[in-house]
Amino acid sequence: MEGQNITVEELTNKIDTCLELKEEYGGLSRKAKDAHSELKKAQGEIIAILEDMGRDSFDTNRVKFSYRHSESFKTPKDIEAKQALAEYIKEKHGEEYFWNLFSVNSRSLQGFAKTELEAAEDDNDYNFELPGCERTTSDPIAYMRATGK
Repeated sequence: MEGQNITVEELTNKIDTCLELKEEYGGLSRKAKDAHSELKKAQGEIIAILEDMGRDSFDTNRVKFSYRHSESFKTPKDIEAKQALAEYIKEKHGEEYFWNLFSVNSRSLQGFAKTELEAAEDDNDYNFELPGCERTTSDPIAYMRATGK
């Protein structure tokens, strides 16, 4: 093997350890999601009881349980709604405030940037830079698929 003085057996052991860690992480992640789901269900039941009692809190020997309603807003999806929000912010708070709020979803940006990079490379432009975006490092992503052995 090139690069390192490592035997096939040592590399196999390292990969097996990585698989075991991945499986452990997956199990813990599922357990955490299940626990969170149970917690939200239990909290919901208590909130319903307190609402029926006309209360927003209750004290026990160990904890004060309370709740409040939190407002949330959906982000605008169509162009007209986005423009209406942008104009409102600019008129009410100014252009600089608007640009301080403006953001692009990270996942959307990654997909867009990769498409633009591929198009530039197709045009033999290997020095492509997306204006306003700093390119970070190219991180390797490991994949492991069971082989059935």
